[in-house]
Amino acid sequence: MQIKITENKIRHDGVEYLKDEVRTVPGAIGGFFCSNGWAEDVDGKVETGVRDINRVTLSPANVMVGQASTKVGA
Repeated sequence: MQIKITENKIRHDGVEYLKDEVRTVPGAIGGFFCSNGWAEDVDGKVETGVRDINRVTLSPANVMVGQASTKVGA
């Protein structure tokens, strides 16, 4: 799927996408970007969604914080 980026910059899975770039991406990623209004489908098959600029707060279900340590001078 070819998309044209409409946002200034998008970072997804460590890849950076810049405004006005035309990129070939897997359909799932292209559909996700288009549905969120971040890109347009070059072929016009996938509708571009309305970009939502409202802040969203994510609440992960499971969070684990740990600290590794070693015993020194035993």
